[in-house]
Amino acid sequence: MKVIRTFHPVGQGAFFSERFYEEGNPQAKYNIVYDCGTSWGTITKAKKVVSQAFDKEDTIDYLFISHLDYDHVSLVETLIDTVERKVRNIILPLINKNEVIISISLNYISNHFETVKFLNRILGYIDDNNKNRSNINIAFVGGDDGNSVDKTKTLASGKEIILHKNQDEPDWVLIPHNMSMRARRRELVKRLDKMLAETDFNKEAEKSGLPFVRSGETLLNQLMEEEYFAGIIKNKKLRNAIKSAYEKTAGGVNENSLLLYSGPAKDSIPYKIWPIQHFIYRHVITLKAGCLYTGDSDCNVKEWRNGMYSSVWENIGTIQLPHHGSVKSFDVKKNDLDRKYYFPVSCGSTNSYGHPSGKVLAYLMTRNCLPQIVTEMANTVFMQNIMRW
Repeated sequence: MKVIRTFHPVGQGAFFSERFYEEGNPQAKYNIVYDCGTSWGTITKAKKVVSQAFDKEDTIDYLFISHLDYDHVSLVETLIDTVERKVRNIILPLINKNEVIISISLNYISNHFETVKFLNRILGYIDDNNKNRSNINIAFVGGDDGNSVDKTKTLASGKEIILHKNQDEPDWVLIPHNMSMRARRRELVKRLDKMLAETDFNKEAEKSGLPFVRSGETLLNQLMEEEYFAGIIKNKKLRNAIKSAYEKTAGGVNENSLLLYSGPAKDSIPYKIWPIQHFIYRHVITLKAGCLYTGDSDCNVKEWRNGMYSSVWENIGTIQLPHHGSVKSFDVKKNDLDRKYYFPVSCGSTNSYGHPSGKVLAYLMTRNCLPQIVTEMANTVFMQNIMRW
């Protein structure tokens, strides 16, 4: 079995894929994707990257979504259309229905209509409105909120998905874990509180016949009411005020983030990596073949190594640097790195956030790790050719 792992150049977003080939067959036996989105400034170019990554002959066996932020899901519908809706499974962290509704409202305000389409797909599945109208199975990885959707649609956090067997023994596995991300929702509420305190939001709302709101929490709840949301949409000042607060929030409204291990089932299974950068093969690196995809989580190697991924940690040689390399998501005390790893990081070449952090990159290099910056430029694509020996 050969695996081609690609960190695609979509800029300030995330689009990662793995293709699994059997000897002599040019068509991949399995395809998995982790996240599929980018920020507004690079979306036109990134759409072409997604539409060229697969074609109508391909099937996506698993599409994992870390969370519902725009820059991680804005290209999902493009991907689904590219493979002519041949996506077998979409796996997400367990999501509260109200949070999906709020995300739909905020993305609608921001004119992110393809994202709204995808979010409505998820909402319809939660409500069973379109379950029988699509061949795509949607499942949720459980977390600390077990009442968000019914149990028939949930997977246990940390449960292995066996992707491939070798002589009837598990060879390659996928392990999703749901991490709570409540801090981001709190940040959004604080920004809405500030917006209410520093602007004439309520005076403007009164002109539109909307009720007075005293807090950001109340405002988020009001956005779930169809009549209130319609009033916001009609008033440009109100619409822009909410849009501004949302876009300034690191991570938006979502409370959960899905991590994913993809790699050998056991450390003894002999896979090796040949990295490819700038379309040039590098010498073989004896790093482990497994990869940990982290979305926009806080980087916490200590917790991952000693806790949720302790059973497969010795298999991991690549860790996606979370949250585009933000210094706010990286605490040195939580990341005492025990050995050399690849740390690919996706970021826009002209992003306004300063990602990735120079401090974070410098620290990784002091630990003999290998940061790999992937932007929207085609020649920054980072690939790994992984072969079983």
